[in-house]
Amino acid sequence: MKVALEELFKTHPQLADQPEEKLMAFIFKYLSLPSIDTVRYNELHTSPIVETDVDIDVDAFHEEIKEYEKWFTQWGGTHTEFPRYGIPLINKNGRLDEENDISRMAWDEHFQKFQKKDEIWMDYHCTKPTPVAKMKTLEPLMSAFGEFMCRSAILKWDTLGHFKPHVDVRVPAPMLRLWGTTSTNMQLKMDGKIINSIKPGKIYIFDSSLVHEAHATGDGVYQFFIGLNIKSYDTLMTRRI
Repeated sequence: MKVALEELFKTHPQLADQPEEKLMAFIFKYLSLPSIDTVRYNELHTSPIVETDVDIDVDAFHEEIKEYEKWFTQWGGTHTEFPRYGIPLINKNGRLDEENDISRMAWDEHFQKFQKKDEIWMDYHCTKPTPVAKMKTLEPLMSAFGEFMCRSAILKWDTLGHFKPHVDVRVPAPMLRLWGTTSTNMQLKMDGKIINSIKPGKIYIFDSSLVHEAHATGDGVYQFFIGLNIKSYDTLMTRRI
């Protein structure tokens, strides 16, 4: 038990204030999930980000997202001094007005504030598309990966909006990630190295087991923050470029 907690705190030190029973309930649930083993994970993630053949029309997206601007809210209740906003794409009930929506904040914040040891919510619990998923400009993304998508959101950052260094999964991994952005005003750093090859509108397979961070160097920077269940593996392998 002590070893399991020590390993958890290496990647999520912010959870150290949580009750031990609750933390162990999470660890047991996480370890019990079907996972992608190290060999197959590395075959998929041949670099920190891997291009897929899916692209979003950035100009059309900027026009279409205006319909939903009123639904963007602050990304969680921490670091509210920074301009970080989000709108759910896939959540627990398909609504845009759910209070304390796990798809509107970092998972660890939701775990700390709103979860109990007998009700641990994970990305895979979120499977309901919101109206945002019906946007015409997102059709390439939804047709390729929609059947596999779990907790997902569209983020919007203005200048100084950022995520601090963190990891999302450990390998063997029970979940996979896609990522993309609409702007070159997004600086992404993974495993301590700045990624200079990002193409706006391109959807990437994202190695969230690496320590990663990002920040916006301009306003109106949208990001596609996409969670997938592991049934997506074969499709991801065929959609890589």
